[in-house]
Amino acid sequence: MDKRNKSVSLKHLIKNDEKGAITLFVLVVMLFFIIFAVGVYVFNSNKLSAQIKDIAKIQEEYSSKNDIDEIYDETIDGEDQGIEIILTYKESGDVYDIKTWTNKVLNAEILIPDGAEPNEYTVKVGNETYDYVDIAESGIDIYENCKITVYKNGDAGKSVNITRIDKVDPNVTFYPNKEQNFTVAKGGTVDISTILTVDDNASGIVKVEYGWTTTPDGIPTELTTVNKEINGEKITTQVGEGTYYLYVKATDLAGNEITKYSDKIQVVID
Repeated sequence: MDKRNKSVSLKHLIKNDEKGAITLFVLVVMLFFIIFAVGVYVFNSNKLSAQIKDIAKIQEEYSSKNDIDEIYDETIDGEDQGIEIILTYKESGDVYDIKTWTNKVLNAEILIPDGAEPNEYTVKVGNETYDYVDIAESGIDIYENCKITVYKNGDAGKSVNITRIDKVDPNVTFYPNKEQNFTVAKGGTVDISTILTVDDNASGIVKVEYGWTTTPDGIPTELTTVNKEINGEKITTQVGEGTYYLYVKATDLAGNEITKYSDKIQVVID
C-alpha cells in the first residue's frame, strides 16, 4: 500500500514538474516576444524621429515660398554632352543667376564642345525649336519663364528651367473702393481710414510705402514703410476739413513697382 501511494505521488510530482516546465516555457516565449515587440517599437520610433528631424530640417531650409523653387531651377536631361547654357541680362550683359527674381529680358547663349558639328544641334525654348546654327552668335532672348533644352541628333542634352521671371506688378486694393465723405465741427478733427491690401502673385512683396496726401498725384512728406505684404490692414489718420487720398507704392522682389491712390476722402464742416 505504501509502495502504491509512493508510485502515485511520484507520478503526480512528475506531472506537476512537466506542467511547471511548460508554463515556464510559455512565459519565456511570451517574454521573448514582448522584448522583441518593444525593440521593434523603439527602432521604428527612432527611425520615425530621425525622419521627422530630416523633414523639419528641409522645411526650415526651404520655409519661404521662394526657396523651394531652387530645387527645380536647373535640371539635366540625358547626358550633359559638354554643352553650356550661359544666361545673361540682355541689356547689361551681366551674368544672370537663375535663383534671382527679375523682370528683365534675358539672353541665353549656347556653347557646344570644340570640334562639334553645329548642324547636329537644335535648341528648344518653351514650345519653340531653333537650329543651333541660327542662334549660335546672337543667342536667344528670353522674355518669360521657360525650359531651355539642347538636343544633339534628337537626344536631349543639357536643360535649364528659368522660373523666376516676374513682369507683373504687385496688387494694391482699397476698401471701400469708392469716394468717402466725413463731417467735422469747425476747427475740429476726425478720423478717416481705408482698408489696405497689398500682395503679389509671383516673386513676393519686398517693400510697401504709404501715407496720406491732399492731391491724387502728390507724394506724402511722411511715409510708413513695411517690408512685407499687407493683408486688409486699416490705415487711419486724424485730419480736419479737406480732401485726402491714401498714397501707396509697392515693390516686389523682381523689381516691379506700382503706385496707387485711394478714392477721394472728403471731410466737410458739419
